[in-house]
Amino acid sequence: SRGRSRRHAKKKFIDASNELSFVPCAKYHGSPGSGELLSQPFKVSVHSNVYALVDLHSHLSTAEVMGFLAGTWNAETKEIKVVAAYPGRSVLDGATECEMDPVTEVEVRSNIEGQGLKVVGWYHSH
Repeated sequence: SRGRSRRHAKKKFIDASNELSFVPCAKYHGSPGSGELLSQPFKVSVHSNVYALVDLHSHLSTAEVMGFLAGTWNAETKEIKVVAAYPGRSVLDGATECEMDPVTEVEVRSNIEGQGLKVVGWYHSH
């Protein structure tokens, strides 16, 4: 993509010492965050405004769109609450790939932290 090397995330799964870690895609059973065998490692709740904004953002462009999901993480209850979506600008124009503009990323992260929230995820439209 435009001659730049792609950034690759280190794949780390369920690291209790790190509040943000990748979770393997698998079929889960039991109550989320309960610690039961084969249960989802944490519970996720998403405010309805987040769905609306992400949907709106995806319909504003024929190219791939992306952004951050902001909210809170409670290590005791093992719950992520997604309370806001923050659209970003991509440096790519592709229909199936995106990479957030670095300046936009810094601005969006600063806005999220300014609201007392954390980046708890991201979204993209394909």
